[in-house]
Amino acid sequence: MEVIKEIYSLNKDYMAEVVKRKDGLYQVYVFVWDDEWDTWLQVTEGLSLTDNLQSAIGFAVEQLKNRGVVVDL
Repeated sequence: MEVIKEIYSLNKDYMAEVVKRKDGLYQVYVFVWDDEWDTWLQVTEGLSLTDNLQSAIGFAVEQLKNRGVVVDL
């Protein structure tokens, strides 16, 4: 798998990754920053399988907005 795009919330507390799988499909993962452990913690399993990069990016932005964060594109 290859990370194609990382999308961060304005406060950098949340991040969504758009990943291209070996089969050519795109998958979205959402993470939250943990100050105590100084690392990203995954808050979702691979969401939304699509063959379209723009759709995957749109879904990633939607997932971040659903968590009440403002997105930095």
